[in-house]
Amino acid sequence: MKIKELKKHLYEVFPLSLQESYDNCGMTIGNEEKEITNVLVTLDVTEEVIDEAIESDCNVIVAHHPIVFRGLKSFRGDNYVERCVIKAIRHDIAIFAMHTNVDNSENGTSFELAKVLELQDLSPLDTEGDKAVGCIGTYNGTQDFTTHLKEKLKLKVVKCAGTPGKKSEKSLRIGIVTGSGSEFYGTAKSRECDVFVSADFKYHQYFDAIDGPMIMDIGHYESEIFAKDVFFREISLIFSKNELTLHKVYRSGVVTNPVRFL
Repeated sequence: MKIKELKKHLYEVFPLSLQESYDNCGMTIGNEEKEITNVLVTLDVTEEVIDEAIESDCNVIVAHHPIVFRGLKSFRGDNYVERCVIKAIRHDIAIFAMHTNVDNSENGTSFELAKVLELQDLSPLDTEGDKAVGCIGTYNGTQDFTTHLKEKLKLKVVKCAGTPGKKSEKSLRIGIVTGSGSEFYGTAKSRECDVFVSADFKYHQYFDAIDGPMIMDIGHYESEIFAKDVFFREISLIFSKNELTLHKVYRSGVVTNPVRFL
């Protein structure tokens, strides 16, 4: 299979029309006429991820976050973005970015996180034309939701504000927007969510939880890490349908989160 065929299949599942205007989804680096060897899926592209692709004989990297957001005026290797571009070109590795076109899909990151959290009755938190923004679902578990979320996502701590507003946390309406979703807090409130799970809230936004849904800021990386599972599943399905048994899909094992808790 050529790279352009994989691109066509991915765009059928996650159309570029779903991306936000500021985004840079699509094929960033590479020659789409090349035959695929193997594919590496990742949340972010770093030099370590490219090294991993080289070691795994992958000439395609499918990432959630674009390695290039803005125009590059030089390729001297002064920063990690330039070094990644240089290394990918030197080793003939194509890089795809599947970002907000995946975030705005019912096959995408918010719905994937909702499934990991075992929520039921899933539907978009909001819709904007063909875009499905976020996800809303019901939690009916036996644990309190905070404990459940921390166990499912393997988190030691979660930044929170407010309370669910119910005496019982056993049946809760949960809103989710993966990544930087604080702007949709008002939508979660209007949809009568008890909890809003997202990331990248600013300090003063946490005060909104006094009169609205509980805020659970789980971290940008932590909320979107399951993008790798989305890509792995969809690309594996593409290969299977086309009987490409020699092609392999690898999940990157590199922890690309730049944030550390000391």
